[in-house]
Amino acid sequence: MAIVTLSTVFITAIAAPLSTIFCKQSSNYFAAAKTRGTIQNARMDSEFRVLPCIHSDEDVHAIISLLEASHPTNDNPISAYVLHLVELVGRLVPVVHHTDIYKQASNDNHLDHVVVAFKNYSNNSNGRFFFQPCTVIAPYKSMHEDICRLALEKMVALIIIPFQKKHSLTNRWVFKSSLSKLNRNVLTNAPCSVGILVHRGNHGFTMCDFFSYSILLIFLGGADDREALAYCTRMSTHPGVSVTLVRFLLWEKNRDKNNETERRMDDLVVNEFKLNNIRNGHVMYNEKVVEEMEQVFCGIRSLQYNNHNLVMVGRRHSTNLMNDITMEDWFENPELGVIGHMLESSDYAATVPSILVVQRCMLR
Repeated sequence: MAIVTLSTVFITAIAAPLSTIFCKQSSNYFAAAKTRGTIQNARMDSEFRVLPCIHSDEDVHAIISLLEASHPTNDNPISAYVLHLVELVGRLVPVVHHTDIYKQASNDNHLDHVVVAFKNYSNNSNGRFFFQPCTVIAPYKSMHEDICRLALEKMVALIIIPFQKKHSLTNRWVFKSSLSKLNRNVLTNAPCSVGILVHRGNHGFTMCDFFSYSILLIFLGGADDREALAYCTRMSTHPGVSVTLVRFLLWEKNRDKNNETERRMDDLVVNEFKLNNIRNGHVMYNEKVVEEMEQVFCGIRSLQYNNHNLVMVGRRHSTNLMNDITMEDWFENPELGVIGHMLESSDYAATVPSILVVQRCMLR
């Protein structure tokens, strides 16, 4: 018994410092690679790689709908590394189990359902969609390291993480806080762009021949909004997808001259989107000129959401209408950003459909 105790103490003493060293090395490794993984840089004539994360069966339908709306084709297929997230508890030293390829049926019925759903979608895609099921078993506080490492190894352009809003009554706040921290850690360390998906049903996906999906993009300006627009550009090529772009523009007299570079970049991508869809009857563009942030909030409240399956927003906005860093300090879920937090609130639960909050890869 004494030998076992001494062995445990020895392993813990050795493993803890080593894990700290490896974590620091991996963080530097991620930082060195943060120049590639964006939707804007993803080519339209090669495979589009994504890493969808799955907490439960409830996430599957919404993510498959989003992947189908992303318009996989024979020239531009989608490769998805479907990552099942399992919390590891009750160990002194974190142990991570990682399976790249799911070879045979597991005793975990939940995981079986996930794999079967993606397999059915893949089989019905006519070679346009491929997937590899993976599993990560780790504490939530360090799980982002495995998510980001897999994203880096597979060179994905987008990580998709479901936003968990339903919780059991026991340990509700602890559980919610842990997942919120996980999301924020992924956003900070991801070697690619990240989408936080708040799903509320009305996914629009069927296994029939015809797919119908409607997207509303709220555009204020900045790198995250441009990344969201790049995703919408990809989606707008799908014959069953309709896109409505609503851009809020600051009145010319109130503009900050120090922000002109961002403004020109915004104009460039918006004009390119409009030009590419000039003959697309499924794309609409609306522009609203505002003088202050309160008018933006009023404009967002006045939008019609009932006819859409998804609302897309950038997490951060490069505009002097708001200070995202200051305002996020007031939020329960800062990973959603200012607009995402507003749309996720209970005031909009009955009207706003699913939400995708997009963050472009945070370059260091």
